[in-house]
Amino acid sequence: MITAPEPIRWDKFLFTLLVTLALTSLAFLYVAPGIRGLQRLQVQKSIQARYGATTIQRCKAANITIDNPVEGSWPAHLRTIAIDSATLTINPTYDQAIPDQWHATGSQDINAVMCLVENKTLYAEDTYALGDICHRYRHDLSVFMMDPVTGGLIRTKTFSGLLPPPCPEFTYLVVDEDGTLPNASNITTWLNQSQQTYSN
Repeated sequence: MITAPEPIRWDKFLFTLLVTLALTSLAFLYVAPGIRGLQRLQVQKSIQARYGATTIQRCKAANITIDNPVEGSWPAHLRTIAIDSATLTINPTYDQAIPDQWHATGSQDINAVMCLVENKTLYAEDTYALGDICHRYRHDLSVFMMDPVTGGLIRTKTFSGLLPPPCPEFTYLVVDEDGTLPNASNITTWLNQSQQTYSN
Protein backbone atom coordinates (compact mmCIF):
# COMPACT_ATOMS: atom_id res chain seq x y z
CA MET A 1 0.00 0.00 0.00
CA ILE A 2 1.41 3.33 -1.00
CA THR A 3 1.06 6.00 1.62
CA ALA A 4 0.76 9.64 0.70
CA PRO A 5 3.77 11.82 1.62
CA GLU A 6 3.36 13.89 4.72
CA PRO A 7 2.35 17.44 3.78
CA ILE A 8 4.95 20.14 4.30
CA ARG A 9 4.48 22.03 7.52
CA TRP A 10 5.16 25.53 6.21
CA ASP A 11 4.93 27.05 9.66
CA LYS A 12 7.62 24.68 10.94
CA PHE A 13 9.73 25.27 7.83
CA LEU A 14 9.56 29.03 8.17
CA PHE A 15 10.36 28.86 11.89
CA THR A 16 13.43 26.71 11.21
CA LEU A 17 14.52 29.06 8.44
CA LEU A 18 14.17 32.13 10.67
CA VAL A 19 16.12 30.49 13.50
CA THR A 20 18.89 29.52 11.07
CA LEU A 21 19.12 33.05 9.69
CA ALA A 22 19.17 34.53 13.19
CA LEU A 23 21.99 32.22 14.32
CA THR A 24 23.94 32.98 11.14
CA SER A 25 23.58 36.73 11.74
CA LEU A 26 24.73 36.37 15.35
CA ALA A 27 27.73 34.33 14.26
CA PHE A 28 28.64 37.00 11.72
CA LEU A 29 28.36 39.76 14.33
CA TYR A 30 30.78 37.95 16.62
CA VAL A 31 33.14 36.44 14.05
CA ALA A 32 33.51 39.34 11.59
CA PRO A 33 34.99 41.82 14.13
CA GLY A 34 37.41 39.11 15.21
CA ILE A 35 38.54 38.57 11.63
CA ARG A 36 38.98 42.29 11.07
CA GLY A 37 40.92 42.57 14.34
CA LEU A 38 43.20 39.72 13.28
CA GLN A 39 43.81 41.31 9.89
CA ARG A 40 44.64 44.64 11.52
CA LEU A 41 47.04 42.92 13.90
CA GLN A 42 48.80 41.28 10.97
CA VAL A 43 49.11 44.66 9.23
CA GLN A 44 50.49 46.20 12.43
CA LYS A 45 53.11 43.47 12.72
CA SER A 46 54.13 43.97 9.09
CA ILE A 47 54.54 47.73 9.57
CA GLN A 48 56.43 47.25 12.84
CA ALA A 49 58.79 44.78 11.18
CA ARG A 50 59.55 47.34 8.46
CA TYR A 51 59.79 50.55 10.50
CA GLY A 52 60.37 49.28 14.05
CA ALA A 53 57.84 48.53 16.79
CA THR A 54 58.99 51.43 18.96
CA THR A 55 58.61 53.84 16.06
CA ILE A 56 54.97 52.88 15.46
CA GLN A 57 54.17 52.96 19.19
CA ARG A 58 55.08 56.67 19.21
CA CYS A 59 51.66 57.25 17.67
CA LYS A 60 49.64 55.64 20.46
CA ALA A 61 47.03 58.11 21.68
CA ALA A 62 48.45 57.94 25.21
CA ASN A 63 51.81 59.22 23.93
CA ILE A 64 50.59 62.29 22.06
CA THR A 65 48.63 65.29 23.25
CA ILE A 66 48.45 68.88 22.10
CA ASP A 67 50.03 69.83 25.43
CA ASN A 68 53.26 67.97 24.67
CA PRO A 69 56.18 70.40 24.64
CA VAL A 70 58.07 70.75 21.37
CA GLU A 71 61.32 68.89 22.05
CA GLY A 72 62.66 67.59 18.77
CA SER A 73 64.19 69.33 15.78
CA TRP A 74 62.79 69.14 12.27
CA PRO A 75 65.03 66.79 10.26
CA ALA A 76 67.27 68.32 7.62
CA HIS A 77 66.20 65.60 5.19
CA LEU A 78 62.70 64.51 6.19
CA ARG A 79 61.84 60.82 5.95
CA THR A 80 58.41 60.02 7.36
CA ILE A 81 55.27 57.88 7.13
CA ALA A 82 51.63 58.61 8.04
CA ILE A 83 50.26 56.50 10.90
CA ASP A 84 46.63 56.41 12.04
CA SER A 85 46.80 56.68 15.83
CA ALA A 86 43.49 54.83 16.26
CA THR A 87 44.69 51.68 14.48
CA LEU A 88 48.51 52.06 14.53
CA THR A 89 48.53 51.24 10.84
CA ILE A 90 49.48 53.32 7.82
CA ASN A 91 46.79 55.73 6.64
CA PRO A 92 46.87 55.17 2.86
CA THR A 93 45.24 58.49 1.91
CA TYR A 94 47.80 60.67 3.66
CA ASP A 95 50.75 58.32 3.34
CA GLN A 96 50.46 58.17 -0.44
CA ALA A 97 50.37 61.98 -0.55
CA ILE A 98 53.87 62.21 0.99
CA PRO A 99 56.33 63.05 -1.81
CA ASP A 100 58.82 60.29 -2.58
CA GLN A 101 61.77 62.34 -1.41
CA TRP A 102 60.23 62.63 2.07
CA HIS A 103 58.83 59.12 2.36
CA ALA A 104 60.70 56.70 4.61
CA THR A 105 61.51 53.27 3.22
CA GLY A 106 62.22 51.51 6.52
CA SER A 107 63.70 51.69 10.00
CA GLN A 108 67.08 52.63 8.55
CA ASP A 109 66.00 56.05 7.28
CA ILE A 110 62.83 57.13 9.11
CA ASN A 111 63.51 60.26 11.18
CA ALA A 112 59.98 61.49 11.93
CA VAL A 113 56.63 59.77 12.42
CA MET A 114 53.54 61.60 11.24
CA CYS A 115 50.84 60.58 13.74
CA LEU A 116 47.27 61.36 12.67
CA VAL A 117 44.49 61.90 15.21
CA GLU A 118 40.92 62.43 14.02
CA ASN A 119 38.78 64.83 16.06
CA LYS A 120 35.00 64.73 15.63
CA THR A 121 33.34 67.97 16.77
CA LEU A 122 29.75 69.17 16.66
CA TYR A 123 29.54 71.92 14.05
CA ALA A 124 25.80 72.67 14.21
CA GLU A 125 22.53 71.23 15.45
CA ASP A 126 19.05 71.67 14.00
CA THR A 127 15.85 70.84 15.88
CA TYR A 128 12.62 70.14 14.00
CA ALA A 129 9.03 70.93 14.96
CA LEU A 130 8.33 67.45 16.31
CA GLY A 131 11.50 67.40 18.38
CA ASP A 132 13.69 65.40 16.00
CA ILE A 133 17.31 66.53 15.79
CA CYS A 134 19.94 66.75 13.07
CA HIS A 135 23.59 66.91 14.14
CA ARG A 136 26.25 68.22 11.78
CA TYR A 137 29.77 67.04 12.59
CA ARG A 138 33.12 68.28 11.36
CA HIS A 139 36.07 65.88 11.25
CA ASP A 140 39.34 67.70 11.92
CA LEU A 141 42.78 66.10 11.78
CA SER A 142 45.59 66.75 14.24
CA VAL A 143 49.06 65.93 12.92
CA PHE A 144 51.84 65.19 15.40
CA MET A 145 55.36 64.87 14.02
CA MET A 146 57.17 62.66 16.53
CA ASP A 147 60.85 61.82 16.91
CA PRO A 148 61.00 58.01 16.44
CA VAL A 149 64.04 57.67 18.70
CA THR A 150 63.22 59.90 21.67
CA GLY A 151 59.44 60.11 21.33
CA GLY A 152 59.67 63.90 21.55
CA LEU A 153 57.24 66.13 19.71
CA ILE A 154 58.80 67.88 16.71
CA ARG A 155 55.83 69.89 15.44
CA THR A 156 52.03 69.71 15.55
CA LYS A 157 49.19 71.27 13.61
CA THR A 158 45.43 70.74 13.43
CA PHE A 159 43.70 70.92 10.05
CA SER A 160 40.00 71.70 9.78
CA GLY A 161 37.88 69.15 7.96
CA LEU A 162 35.42 70.03 5.23
CA LEU A 163 32.05 71.33 6.38
CA PRO A 164 29.26 68.78 6.75
CA PRO A 165 26.35 68.89 4.30
CA PRO A 166 23.21 70.75 5.35
CA CYS A 167 20.49 68.99 7.29
CA PRO A 168 17.45 67.71 5.37
CA GLU A 169 14.40 69.95 5.18
CA PHE A 170 12.26 67.34 6.95
CA THR A 171 13.10 64.31 9.09
CA TYR A 172 11.32 62.00 11.48
CA LEU A 173 14.52 60.56 12.92
CA VAL A 174 17.71 61.66 14.63
CA VAL A 175 20.02 62.42 11.71
CA ASP A 176 23.82 62.81 11.65
CA GLU A 177 25.50 64.63 8.78
CA ASP A 178 29.29 64.24 8.64
CA GLY A 179 31.87 66.31 6.87
CA THR A 180 35.01 64.75 5.45
CA LEU A 181 38.59 64.91 6.66
CA PRO A 182 40.85 67.64 5.26
CA ASN A 183 42.41 67.13 1.86
CA ALA A 184 45.76 65.37 1.90
CA SER A 185 47.23 68.24 -0.12
CA ASN A 186 46.82 70.52 2.93
CA ILE A 187 49.14 68.30 4.97
CA THR A 188 51.62 68.05 2.09
CA THR A 189 51.72 71.84 1.79
CA TRP A 190 52.40 72.13 5.53
CA LEU A 191 55.20 69.56 5.28
CA ASN A 192 56.75 71.56 2.47
CA GLN A 193 56.53 74.84 4.41
CA SER A 194 57.97 73.21 7.54
CA GLN A 195 60.77 71.63 5.58
CA GLN A 196 61.75 75.01 4.19
CA THR A 197 61.39 76.81 7.51
CA TYR A 198 62.84 74.44 10.08
CA SER A 199 65.40 72.33 8.23
CA ASN A 200 67.71 75.22 7.39
